[in-house]
Amino acid sequence: MWRVVRQLRRRKVKILLVGEQPDLFRHLVSLLPSWQYNEPRWQWSHCQSIDELPRSLNYLEPDLVLISYENYERVVAELNDSHPPIILLCEEATCYQLKQSAKIPPVDFIPYSRLSDDEFIRRTLRYNLEQTKSKRDIKGLTCYDRLTGIANRAWFQETLAEELTLLTNSSLLGVLLIDLDGFSKVNQALGHQAGDSLIWQVAERLKQVYSDSGSYIARVNGDEFGLIIPDVNHQAQLILQTKQTLQALADPFFVAGHQVLIGCSIGLACCPMAGSTIDEVLTHAHVALSKAKKQLGNHYVIYEPGLKVDVSDGLLMEAELRQALRRNELQLLYQPRVDSQTNRVSSVEGLLRWHHPQRGLLMPADFIPLAERTNLIVPIGYWVINQACHDIDLLGKWGIGDLHVAINLSFQQFKDAKLLATVSHIIKKHQVRPHLLEFELTETAMLQEQADVAAKMKALQQLGINFALDDFGTGFSSFSHIQGLPINTIKIDRSFVKNMLINRGDQVIVGAIIELAHNLSLTVVAEGVETCAQAEWLKMAGCDEMQGFLLSQPLNVEELCQRLVEEQAVRAY
Repeated sequence: MWRVVRQLRRRKVKILLVGEQPDLFRHLVSLLPSWQYNEPRWQWSHCQSIDELPRSLNYLEPDLVLISYENYERVVAELNDSHPPIILLCEEATCYQLKQSAKIPPVDFIPYSRLSDDEFIRRTLRYNLEQTKSKRDIKGLTCYDRLTGIANRAWFQETLAEELTLLTNSSLLGVLLIDLDGFSKVNQALGHQAGDSLIWQVAERLKQVYSDSGSYIARVNGDEFGLIIPDVNHQAQLILQTKQTLQALADPFFVAGHQVLIGCSIGLACCPMAGSTIDEVLTHAHVALSKAKKQLGNHYVIYEPGLKVDVSDGLLMEAELRQALRRNELQLLYQPRVDSQTNRVSSVEGLLRWHHPQRGLLMPADFIPLAERTNLIVPIGYWVINQACHDIDLLGKWGIGDLHVAINLSFQQFKDAKLLATVSHIIKKHQVRPHLLEFELTETAMLQEQADVAAKMKALQQLGINFALDDFGTGFSSFSHIQGLPINTIKIDRSFVKNMLINRGDQVIVGAIIELAHNLSLTVVAEGVETCAQAEWLKMAGCDEMQGFLLSQPLNVEELCQRLVEEQAVRAY
């Protein structure tokens, strides 16, 4: 896996030419700039038949596709959301018509009338190669864990999903979840740098064990690692490799001048017996891991049908969460998003809290996963929308009538057939202007059952509601996905903002996201801004809005109204 991550940064430029004009294409390729490469290492391939296109795309993985207008519609029909940039050769009038069309547009055009303009063609090729390189750099930088150099959780989940689709009746697929026992004690006793050193050493040992096995290694959580072992003939082989993993991690580690022994627990899921979908497999692997952690010393447990964990506490909390809706124990706080140029509050994000009568104030991470599993997230989601509309109405009574309010929406909400009707009813009940509402979705929500989600998003857009993509950069969201959805805003994940002034990679990611988003006329919001230096850099980089503790803590609706009224008074003065 770590080799695959490094291969994303390849230097060779590949151009696929589709059509029957080889002389013309050779002329275009001869103008390919070498400005960003040590030497002009490029490769072009000619796909004469459209029937050969899918195979050519999969085999060559081109950086650019050049096509003539005669082949345009058939080529577009063969492409998926991750297609490379397209340059279309056509008449100028056709260029204009296609730009106005609702079809998937090509990235750029070369009119026939400008084929003799070498500088224009060179700029067009250069621009599109920049786009390709920026997208590839973002993916390369976001698919791996920066501490260990191995894959991260999002890459692990996508790879597992792909491997499950390739699973045959004659082979098995093993999924191991490895948890370090007592890791928090190392952090407490020796410090977080020592903890980071231990995590890095664990990753290095796993790479040594699986270096030649064709397996995939990832860091899926703070002290949890994941392994995908494909093409296994017998379960005994998986058990042997699991025991080898336990043995490799049983030897002492040397951390901050100390010799540290740390145990680990492993949950093993063997597919297809453990499931055929990513949710089933990971759930069952976690069940096995939970059982393994209850045993003393280094242990592994294989998931088998019927294996269960103690869920009594979960059942109790589920009942309490149902009561919380009836007892009005939920609350929305609002964190302002500030315009980077004017420092004025331009919008707010609604943040859900649960005032539990016994457990105290609970954050979303404490109860949203339970709500997702039990489908309570749907009524909770409608409660949030209703409360946001109620508070928008209250803001209007305070004389603040144009503030946009963003709220998070779960994928489960889109599976509800009554979504559009319910949202429409809530908006009419509170008589709010729909454009003041913004629904924030994660890529998980948008990339599952894409066609259905996209249709419902567009229906909600017809009501006037705006959409934002949350936590951009942490997974596999791409600008090609966004172009097909009614997205107005993307939010750069706080993990990149946190380290961007000390980590060149994070700075490159943030800058590239801002530039590409602006090219698509999208608003960019940076999350987790906590220092003046971060705010100043984001302002200079052209980030539109910022959100974080530097600018404001989450406020209840009365505190928000008071702040905004005071801000209006200062501006008036």
